[in-house]
Amino acid sequence: MVSFAKKGYLLYFVLIVSIISSIFSFPAIGAENRSYEIKIQATIGEGSGSITIDADLSIPNLIGILEMDLMVEGETEHATVYVLRDRPGSKMKIPSALDMGFADGELCGSVKVKINKADRPIYTRDLYPSWFDYSSDFGFYYSYDSGEGFSNAERGEINYYYNGLHSARVFFTYTEETLDYEHVDDIIDAMMEDKLYSFWVGAKYILILSDEDIEYFLDKGELLAYSGFKWPGLYELLTANDIYKNFTSKNNYTPGQFADVTNQWYADSVKKVYELGLMKGKSDDKFDPEGTITIAEAIAMAARLHNICMSGSGEFTQGTPWYDVYVNYAIENGIIRNDDFRDYSLKATRAEMAYIFASAVPKTLVKINNVGSIPDVNENTKYHDSIFLLYRAGVLTGNDASGTFAPDTEITRAQAAAIITRIAIPSERKTLNY
Repeated sequence: MVSFAKKGYLLYFVLIVSIISSIFSFPAIGAENRSYEIKIQATIGEGSGSITIDADLSIPNLIGILEMDLMVEGETEHATVYVLRDRPGSKMKIPSALDMGFADGELCGSVKVKINKADRPIYTRDLYPSWFDYSSDFGFYYSYDSGEGFSNAERGEINYYYNGLHSARVFFTYTEETLDYEHVDDIIDAMMEDKLYSFWVGAKYILILSDEDIEYFLDKGELLAYSGFKWPGLYELLTANDIYKNFTSKNNYTPGQFADVTNQWYADSVKKVYELGLMKGKSDDKFDPEGTITIAEAIAMAARLHNICMSGSGEFTQGTPWYDVYVNYAIENGIIRNDDFRDYSLKATRAEMAYIFASAVPKTLVKINNVGSIPDVNENTKYHDSIFLLYRAGVLTGNDASGTFAPDTEITRAQAAAIITRIAIPSERKTLNY
C-alpha cells in the first residue's frame, strides 16, 4: 500500500501490486526465512504535487495476512494486519518506560523499501515507528517508539526491536523542485516546510510474534501484551499448516520416468504429485502434460487431498462408474454440492477446477496475497470467489504478467499438477507480478 500526504492531509491509494511470498506457520515452521515482496509502480497525489515512483517493498518472515476490525484510539476500523514471525528461538520483547533506547536491542523485524525511480527529489529523514498498547475501553493506542529507521532518495528502512503490533509505514518526503538541502530537518529549519510533501510505502499494521508469543497464544487464546483481545483469525492462521504434515512420499519418482516430462516448467510439480500419490501417469511412461482432465478426475484429486489432510490414506475403492466413490466423498465433505455438475465426464475448465480445489482442504487457505482484481474475472464470473481465494493463497498465478486467468479454458494435466502441489506443499505457493 502507498499513501500521500500534504500538510497533514492523507489521501489513500490502494495499489494492486505483485506479491512474492511463501509461508511457514507455527508449529510447522520451516527454518528458512521467507519474505513478502511487492513491486510498486504508481503515481501518488494529484497535480503539481504528485510523484511517480517505481519501488520494491520487502517485509521478511511473513506468516500471513489477517483482515479484522480493530478499535484504534476509540474508533473501530477495518484493518489489514501483516503477521510476521520473529527469528527462531526468539523470546517475547515488550517495551516499557524503563527502556534506554535501541542501541543494544535485538532486531525482531524490519520493513525495507528500495526506490528504483522517482520523478521528484526525495530527502533524507529519520523514522520512528510506533508500538501499540491496548486497553479494553480504548482499544489500541500509540504507546512507545518501537524501532528506528530512515528514508532517502534511494531507499527506506524501519527496524523493530519489540514484538507486538506496530505501524509499518516507511515515509518519504519530497518537493516539486530540487532544494539545496539533503535532510528534511534542514528544510524545516529554513522555514520552507510548506514546500514538503510526503507519501508512505508499507503496511498500516504489522504484528510481530516470537516463538513464545505463538506458544502462549495457542495455549491461552490471547497475546500476553494484549490481554483481552482475541485476534480474530490468528489461531487459524498459526495452525493452518498443521494438516500438510500428513502429506508424505508414497511413490519413488525416477528422472526420465515419463518420456514427455523433462525440464519443462511443470516438471517439478509432476514429480511431487506423483511422489505424494495425488496424480499418476496416463501410462507407465507418459504423463500427458498437455492433456485435459475431466470433472470426475478433478473431484477424485480433490477427494484424495482432503482425505490425506484428515489423516486418511488418500486411497479409495472404486466401483461403477469409477468416480462414484470420489463424488460421494466430495459431497459428504462439502467439497462440492450434489447438483453442481450434470455430467462428470465433461472436460473441466480452469474455473471449475478452482471451485473444486478451493474446498479440497478442511482449513481455509492462508491469505498471503492482496489480489484485488484479475483482468478476466469479476463478480459475474462463475466461481469467482474460489478463483480469488486461490490467487490470494498463492495457489493460482494466472497465465501472463497481468494475471489473466482464462476461466473458461480447459485445464491441462500440467496445470492441475502445479495447483495440487501448491495446495499440498505451502512452500510451493508462487509469486505474483501484478
